[in-house]
Amino acid sequence: MIETERSLLRSQNETASIILVQRQPSRFSCLETWIDGSRSAIFSTTAPEISRTLGTLHFFSTACGTVGITGYPEEEMWTRLNRGVFLDTALNWSRATLFFEFEIMNSEFHKINGGAFTSLSFLNIHGYKKWGAFDAFMIVPAIRPTEQFRGAFVGIEAKLASDISRHTKRFRYVNQIMRNVEAGYWLTHHHESLYQGWQFHYLFVCPKSDFEMKAAHYAWMLADDVKRREACDNYRQILSFHRASVDEQQFGAFSRLFQNQVTVLHWDQIANVLRQQEPRFLENYFDALAAGTGLSTIIGNTRLRLLRAGVECP
Repeated sequence: MIETERSLLRSQNETASIILVQRQPSRFSCLETWIDGSRSAIFSTTAPEISRTLGTLHFFSTACGTVGITGYPEEEMWTRLNRGVFLDTALNWSRATLFFEFEIMNSEFHKINGGAFTSLSFLNIHGYKKWGAFDAFMIVPAIRPTEQFRGAFVGIEAKLASDISRHTKRFRYVNQIMRNVEAGYWLTHHHESLYQGWQFHYLFVCPKSDFEMKAAHYAWMLADDVKRREACDNYRQILSFHRASVDEQQFGAFSRLFQNQVTVLHWDQIANVLRQQEPRFLENYFDALAAGTGLSTIIGNTRLRLLRAGVECP
C-alpha cells in the first residue's frame, strides 16, 4: 500500500509529495508512525465500522495488522483545501482512512464471486488485472450511513513533471484520467458492486504553472466546463472506436460525475493550507530531516520536488 524510502529517494516522485503533505514532519517524511508498527487510531476504530458497511472485513483487518496512520482529526484543513469535496457536513472526516498506491481492481478491497470486481469500464476489460490505480485513495464514512448514502471515496492523482498516460496496452486513446474516473463511477454505480450508495470524487493535484500554461494534456482536459464536456464527447467517440456497447443513460451519468466531481488542486494551495495550520511547517519539516543521519539525498530530492511543484521552500 505504501511506498516508503524508495519514493523519497526519487526527486520526481509524486507519491512522496503526497506523503509529505499528509501530516506533520518526521524523520522519514512522516512515515515512522507507520513503518515502526504503531497501531492506528483511525484504522483500529474505523475498520470494524466501515468493514461492516462495505462487507470487506478481511481487507481492513489486514490493513490494521500491518500499518497504521496516527489519528488526528483535521476537518478544518480539508475543508480549506477544497470546498467542493471537503465541506460535506454529512461526512465524518475525523474517521477518514488514507491509502497510498491504491488499485481498485483488488480482490481484498472488492471481491465478487471469489475474485476481484472487474466491471470498471464501458470497455471490455476482461483479462486486465489492473484498471483504476491512484496515487492515494481516501475512504470517508458518512456520519449517519444509509443505503442511499454510505460515504465517499476520493481518488487522488498527483503530477509533478509528468503528464497523464494516453493509452493502455489494448485500448488506444483511453487516457489515465478517463480510466480512473470511469473506474470510480462503476465502483459506485454498477448494480453488482458492493459500493453502491457511495459517492466518488476525483482529486487531481498538479503544479499551477503547468496547468495555467496548458503545458500538459491534463490541463487541456480539465481547464473549464467546456473542455470537460469536450473530453466526455471525445471519450464517447473513443468508446465507439473500440466498439464498446454503451448504455447512454449510464454514460450521461458518468459525464455529469466527470464535470461535477473532478477537482483540480495545485501544490502551492496545499502548502498555503499547511502554513495556515503551522506557519513554519516547511522549515520545521526540513529541520526534522536535518536532525537525522544519512538523509542528505532525501533532503535534496524533497527540496527539488517542492520547487518543481511551485512551492517556495527554505
